[in-house]
Amino acid sequence: MNYFNLNKIIILFYIVTCGNKGLACYNGGTCNETTSTCSCLIGYGGPDCRAVQCARYPNLFCYNGGCPSVGHDSEAQCICSDPYTGTDCSQVMCSHRAATCYNGGECFDGQSCTCPPGYGGINCRGLPCGSGFCYNGGECIIDEKTGEMKCLCIGNYTLADCSGEKCSENGPICYNDAICEKDKNDNYTCQCTGQWAGADCSATPCQHALCYNGGYCDDDGKGKDGCVCVNGWQGVDCRARSCGPHGPICHNDGSCISTSNSTFICQCKHPWSGSTCEEQICGTGGLTCLNSGVCLLTTIDHLSPTCICSSGFAGDDCSAVICGSEGNACFNGGRCNETTGICICPPPLTSDDCRGNICGAGTANSIVCQNDGICVENSEGEWTCNCTHGWTGPYCMLHMCGEDSATNLVCAHEGTCVHSPITGDYTCSCQPQWTGIDCSAMRCSEPDIACYNQVDYNPNVCTPKGCDCLNDGYGADCRGVRCGLEPGRCYNGAVCIDGLRGICSFCPAGINVICPGVKSGYCFNGGICIGGTTCLCGLRSEWSGVDCSEKRCSGNYRCLNGGSCSNNVAKRECICPPTFEGPQCENSIKN
Repeated sequence: MNYFNLNKIIILFYIVTCGNKGLACYNGGTCNETTSTCSCLIGYGGPDCRAVQCARYPNLFCYNGGCPSVGHDSEAQCICSDPYTGTDCSQVMCSHRAATCYNGGECFDGQSCTCPPGYGGINCRGLPCGSGFCYNGGECIIDEKTGEMKCLCIGNYTLADCSGEKCSENGPICYNDAICEKDKNDNYTCQCTGQWAGADCSATPCQHALCYNGGYCDDDGKGKDGCVCVNGWQGVDCRARSCGPHGPICHNDGSCISTSNSTFICQCKHPWSGSTCEEQICGTGGLTCLNSGVCLLTTIDHLSPTCICSSGFAGDDCSAVICGSEGNACFNGGRCNETTGICICPPPLTSDDCRGNICGAGTANSIVCQNDGICVENSEGEWTCNCTHGWTGPYCMLHMCGEDSATNLVCAHEGTCVHSPITGDYTCSCQPQWTGIDCSAMRCSEPDIACYNQVDYNPNVCTPKGCDCLNDGYGADCRGVRCGLEPGRCYNGAVCIDGLRGICSFCPAGINVICPGVKSGYCFNGGICIGGTTCLCGLRSEWSGVDCSEKRCSGNYRCLNGGSCSNNVAKRECICPPTFEGPQCENSIKN
């Protein structure tokens, strides 16, 4: 029995410890030793009998004065006053961090929870067990082999204290009531609740970092925006401990080892590596997850191990920093200008994500090798790109998709290769700004318009008349390429197979230039069909007419049916393709 003198009135609080789970029964509640539960007196409720039954609401019990005003609302709820929270006002939100104090715990100095008898841990959700605590309903039992107290976890909860929940057989471990869900690629991830963050939801968010192990984000208004670590933890994310007087800081539970020459090193626990144990080994292929990324060893579609990145990071190894609201990421040590959302790249890197290497900078034949491609100079002083694994194309902009190179499917512009375990097919999942079967087309706000052959996303290329191709291609979608002498062009994904004679390959499978709403039924010369009724010839196209088959010449005359203008302006005649004749190529040649 505890006694407190408050304004000379003696108030008695009867607290009864209940069972081996550390539960305490308050306000005269009695303990059922068999079930380790509290039986509350009339007027009290909750697992510990600390909740008060609200007047006129027989089924509503609230903590910390949360009962609503007396009324007749059958759906009345507890109304919590600051700093209490939760459906029954039993939780306390600490002001400086995302931690919530449960089970009657009080927030001390805005940093940590002071727990009532029978509870413990960072958030007062732990039940005492030996020298530690059991969480999430874990039962404290005696280990028959060692005679020590240990936690027996229920359901999918795991770890020595039952604080983590296993997210599927091959998924990560989720903390703090996180929800285990599948993403669009059928991989299991932890969806954090409340203010928790990180790939496993064990961190609290800060502007430029995630704070672990009880660390909280400084908000004293003095310009500091990092983590304030507690209980001996160090590092930008409070996941490290110092090693020796002048040694390194060991992260992720790494042990500090003194060597024979009196220096200190970190001994990392698998799967962590590196001099400070900050790099997570993922599989056997050399992949390492950085910046608190979590390794997913097995996926449903049986692809190679992957890293699930923490909030604010991206890339195969989570080394890139998310920059701006468009989802761009800065690789290779690039810094983000948070005002403009643009990456500031260290020399000689360039491009919007700092993955482009400038070859021959300052020369007339300079090129850029994207996606960490390596510059190679031949004997004639010309530059080519040697692409890293998984990338191809003249500038390493195309991501190979699938194990069979004969399929020729590549995903451009950071598109992700997706394998269907049902059909066995490979497809490209494009970033929001890109579209097409291979993600090579830039999306426009105008319907039915997409612009190809664009190195970076630039919405100014899109116009109501088609794409403003400049030197990046021909036609309304910039997909056309030059083939031989003027006016040789190959459109709609066809390639030039004979530059001397201007011969194009057959159209790729799936290409459709049919436009039912025009008389000829087609859009010619790189035109695209809008809504099935109109051909759009392109902003800078030399072709015009309802089906883009007319070419306006400088002598103020037109060439029809794919005819080209004569070099002799005075003759006002057209150079006709093999199947047409006449001054304007207006007559079809039979047979």
